[in-house]
Amino acid sequence: MCFKMSSIFSEFFLNVLLVFSSTLAQTSNKPCENNPEYAKLDFWVGEWEVIAGNGVKAGDNSIRKILDSCAIIEDWTGTDGSKGMSLSYYDPKLKTWKQVWLTQNAVATGPKRRDRPKEGTGPKRRDRWNKRKNVD
Repeated sequence: MCFKMSSIFSEFFLNVLLVFSSTLAQTSNKPCENNPEYAKLDFWVGEWEVIAGNGVKAGDNSIRKILDSCAIIEDWTGTDGSKGMSLSYYDPKLKTWKQVWLTQNAVATGPKRRDRPKEGTGPKRRDRWNKRKNVD
């Protein structure tokens, strides 16, 4: 009887350990997906039409999460033919998001801090961002 009880307990313990280690492995494989700091720029993710201060379309911006939600990539296409991309990432030591920007003319800036713009506004040189509805 004691042997049978011990065997049942061992089997139960082993199953609990397997479930726990499986959960831990899943969590550690995608550490950014469940961390609220990595969701702070989720408002920005999507397809955007950018309107300049004079009311004329400045370009289109595609923003998406990459690397299991650990970073955000921005793909800019201006109506003037300009192109640019940025990579935004969270720096846990400084507790802030940073951004590196690069254009087709090899102009790079960054890393700089990325804060949430006020509703209906974008960076200083762009006045209005209109989010497009997702088309699936």
